[in-house]
Amino acid sequence: VFIRAIAERVPAGDIAFYRAFFGLMLLLPLFFGGGWPRARRTLATTKLPLFGLRALFTYLAIVSYFYALTRIPMAEAIALSGTLPIFMTAMAALVLGEGVGPRRWMA
Repeated sequence: VFIRAIAERVPAGDIAFYRAFFGLMLLLPLFFGGGWPRARRTLATTKLPLFGLRALFTYLAIVSYFYALTRIPMAEAIALSGTLPIFMTAMAALVLGEGVGPRRWMA
């Protein structure tokens, strides 16, 4: 509702940036609560290019969702976001080759 209210004045990319920025500000104490060595271990990755690609796709998904909220009825946007688990399960099977049995589909 808040995004829809400010979307006429603020572009979707800016809204996504501020969402990520304030989320980061809330999480920083968790990362650095145990000092720099703990934060470094928490954020360590051996697959930095894949991590960057994931971050890019996440950013594009958030901007697309915020843009869609300004263009379609709110009820339709919420209903479409509710189908996310179904599509994620299907993509996990198709793209990642994960075994998706009946129990996972029913969940």
